[in-house]
Amino acid sequence: MANYLTYDLEVLANSSAEINQIAERLKQPSTELVNWVAEKYGKSVKEIAENLRELVAFEATRDAIATGDPEDGPQMRNFEVSFKNNGARGLVDSHLFEVSKAFPKPILLLEYYDEMTSYSGKMVIRAGKIVQSMYDGYHRAQAQDWVLLDIFRPFRIEHENGLEFGSLWQEWLDDVVTAVQVLKCRTNGELVEAERLSDELFARNAKFLNAQFSKFYEEEAKNEAVRAADASGLAPAQDQEAIWRSNALAQHAMENRTGGTKCISN
Repeated sequence: MANYLTYDLEVLANSSAEINQIAERLKQPSTELVNWVAEKYGKSVKEIAENLRELVAFEATRDAIATGDPEDGPQMRNFEVSFKNNGARGLVDSHLFEVSKAFPKPILLLEYYDEMTSYSGKMVIRAGKIVQSMYDGYHRAQAQDWVLLDIFRPFRIEHENGLEFGSLWQEWLDDVVTAVQVLKCRTNGELVEAERLSDELFARNAKFLNAQFSKFYEEEAKNEAVRAADASGLAPAQDQEAIWRSNALAQHAMENRTGGTKCISN
């Protein structure tokens, strides 16, 4: 008797329209996949199409969550499907890769698990390819993860903050390794080394947060300059960013010549 395999899918997209399109596509296997399966098993296309639609019937488990602009900002939505693990997994995976290839920029975060045979895993999928993955087949108790890390975390943070895809992966990996070393040192009574490593983690985190705050305040300053100039009628709104940058560069050059303080006056 085949066990049931559950797929929990989290989709990260950049607009509500895009995430709605993906939601619809997740329910519809492609014509190419239907024809391939029908030919392989000698079944009618109509029968296979109905069976595949039932197999890949991903249902939203909650509404889309906007982390920015409700329409055109970062969006996330969760889906789920369960099916008998009797060889059908390859078809569901093929369907997911096709959906990802059709929408190459969104990120698919897939967590899968079979509670009866006690294994689980995670995949990060983008543009039809597995970018990162982790498998945990070492459960010590039924349906309890043992070494499955949250490899989704850096990709969620990148998405929410508008950072380049994959830019935080190595930093996250290094910090996880350091955090484990801290735990080992504390377990072994090496408290001085544990404190030193904790300070390293704190410093790296502070550096990241400071960079994010600087970026935020720079964007706010630009937006304020654009709004002020637009309200005064000095120039069309679309020209204000170029003017702001030109003024900033001119001010910086003047400060370098005069040795003055490096700040930009309003």
